[in-house]
Amino acid sequence: MNPKMRPAWAKRMCELLRPSPRANLICLEFPTTKPAEVGGPPWASPPKAYLEHLSHPGEEVKYDAEGEVKMNPLAPSSPGALERVGHWHPADTHKVGKDADGNVEDYISVWRHR
Repeated sequence: MNPKMRPAWAKRMCELLRPSPRANLICLEFPTTKPAEVGGPPWASPPKAYLEHLSHPGEEVKYDAEGEVKMNPLAPSSPGALERVGHWHPADTHKVGKDADGNVEDYISVWRHR
C-alpha cells in the first residue's frame, strides 16, 4: 500500500476491529525486504511499518530520505492503538515472498486492541 495511505488504513482497521480479546486483525506482511526507495506497487512493507502505523492509527509516521520508517521505541502507543500479539514467518508462501534460496521472507502478524 502506498505509504501516504497507511495512516488512514491503520485508523480504519482499528475502528473496524471489535474491542474484544477474541477479535484479531491478521496481516500478511509483504514485501518485507524490498528497498523502500524503489517505490511500488507493491511498496515495501517491512514489519516496522505495521508496528508504527497500527500503534499510532491515523497519525503521520515519519520516514527517512530513503523511505524507511523512522521508529521511536520510546513513544507511547496512541489511544485506540492495536498491539501485536503474534509475528512469524509462514511455513510457505508464494515464490515472490521468498529469497533466492527459497527462504520465506513474508511475515504473518496478529493484532488486537490493548
